[in-house]
Amino acid sequence: MDASTPLRPKGLGEHQTPDYGAASVRLSRDGDNASHALEKKFETRSLRARLQIPLLCYVRMMEPLAFYTIFPYIAQMTKHNGNIPDTDVGFYTGVFESLFSAVQAVVLIFWGSMADRVGYKYMLVCSLSGMAGGPVLFGFSTSLWQMALFRGMAGMFSGSNIIVRSMLMHLCTPETQARTFSWYVFADNFALFVGPLLGAALVHPVSQYPAVFKGLSLFQHFPYALPGIITGAICATGAAVTFLFIDDSKDSKERPEAVPRGEESQSRRPAIGKLIKAPGVIAALCTLMHVKLLVSSMVAVSTTALYTPVPLGGMGYYPRQIATLIAAQGLGDAIWLLLVFPFLHRRFGTRSILYLCAAMFPLVFADYGAMNELLRNGSKVAQAWYWVALVGLVILGSGVLMANASGQLALQNMSPDPQVLGTLNAIAESCTSIVKTVTPAASTAVYAIGVREQILRGHLAWFILILVSPALFATAQWLPRGM
Repeated sequence: MDASTPLRPKGLGEHQTPDYGAASVRLSRDGDNASHALEKKFETRSLRARLQIPLLCYVRMMEPLAFYTIFPYIAQMTKHNGNIPDTDVGFYTGVFESLFSAVQAVVLIFWGSMADRVGYKYMLVCSLSGMAGGPVLFGFSTSLWQMALFRGMAGMFSGSNIIVRSMLMHLCTPETQARTFSWYVFADNFALFVGPLLGAALVHPVSQYPAVFKGLSLFQHFPYALPGIITGAICATGAAVTFLFIDDSKDSKERPEAVPRGEESQSRRPAIGKLIKAPGVIAALCTLMHVKLLVSSMVAVSTTALYTPVPLGGMGYYPRQIATLIAAQGLGDAIWLLLVFPFLHRRFGTRSILYLCAAMFPLVFADYGAMNELLRNGSKVAQAWYWVALVGLVILGSGVLMANASGQLALQNMSPDPQVLGTLNAIAESCTSIVKTVTPAASTAVYAIGVREQILRGHLAWFILILVSPALFATAQWLPRGM
């Protein structure tokens, strides 16, 4: 072929001219289709990525839901199954609450370390699947030892909290931490709000809803089974959501592909002792443990106090009234955590919020005693002041839970390596589980002694908590400045 002869596509004759315009149109059309497909794929991935935090917050609700659903009727169920007097109910309710946390403290290191090794998503599905069975079996308990056994079983599978917390830290940035963890703690507190409502609404279904459940011998023999069945079903939805829609935040994009996952994880994971000695970790752990001591004491004692008759030092509420008060506090939690907490965190920081909560805790504890004294008085003026105190309890009692979000956020910021968040959160949750193991049993026992002996007119537990709560100022002072 001569060098001057123009090149023609194969199959064209000497006098045929290739249709470059049509080819260009086809190429342009193919490029547009490919670009459109790429954009659609990108939009799909972005939508899935945007849903990760809301879905994780939904999954976060499963563990506290399983924990708090029994609160409106635990005292009643204990008395029913054990045939014990009102003055001794507090001893047993504290034990049942402590069993959940005691078993949890033993297994959390396992859940956290396995999540770091195997993957967050896989272990989260395992935890939620096992957790679904605990509330169901607890609802069918007919004796105190069965209640203790199945309450402990629920605690054995309660590892979802530390896994979700670690996944959130991989997904958020320093700029979005406060808002992300405000949603995380709100999900926890929303479960505290929904759980008691479910428990109060579904317990004794035959007597509450005779038109629907009358004649069903199952719920006549097991009046506490329905709340457990519904709670177990909700936990099962959490496992399904995790399996279908949640991605493992520890993806290959964060890891060198040349290094196998297990080997890389082992090479970068410091020992537990070294991790605890990292700068600021001990201070954050102590602060978080003190917050959990105050919160778990408040929840345990208040639940028993709301049920205890007024002449003995309580409020004499029925399960539905207890659920209504907890629901009102849940609404307050939403306002404090979603609207107030992010603003305060941006403006003043974590330590300042902890100082504020340290000042609010004694007021909340004193409010419970004041409400009982007003109910004992019974006059019209006392009744009016009782409602004022009740409103103050709802506002302050929900506001102090900002300490939970601040303590969690302080701990996450102290992590020396993002790859050990699961282990660090497991250590923290184990420490706080020990606190939650001892605190409910001890605090309700002190309350029961105060009620039985009428020490300080039944307000002994509240008086001790008022003395203990200002120590939060000291533990928060240990956190790094500027936090």
